[in-house]
Parts: sequence; structure tokens; C-alpha cells
Amino acid sequence: MPVNSDPSMDRQILLDRLAREACRHGQLTLASGRSSEHSMNCKPVALSGRGLALLCLCTFSLI
Repeated sequence: MPVNSDPSMDRQILLDRLAREACRHGQLTLASGRSSEHSMNCKPVALSGRGLALLCLCTFSLI
């Protein structure tokens, strides 16, 4: 799937992927040993080809 030429569309797609693939809800134990009901792990998105392309485009649009 090609990346869109519209930065706001790229940003929304990235946010949707982060919400779907990186955000976790429920009782979790963090690496520090503390517990939390929410956690964000962006690695699955950032290390995928499409996710990396979206991250680069969104970051570049801020420069």
C-alpha cells in the first residue's frame, strides 16, 4: 500500500496503527516491576516497513 501524499492522512493512518498495534489495555506488569492498566509498545509499528515510512514522513513534516 503506497504512502499518501497528504501529511494529515499519513498522520491519521499512523495514529490508527499505533492505537491498534501498540496500545495495550488491562493489568500489566512493567519492566520496572510496577503495574499499569495501559501500555504503549511502538516497536511493532516502528520496525515494520510501512510503519517506519509513516513515522519518517510524519517526523519530516515537523521540520
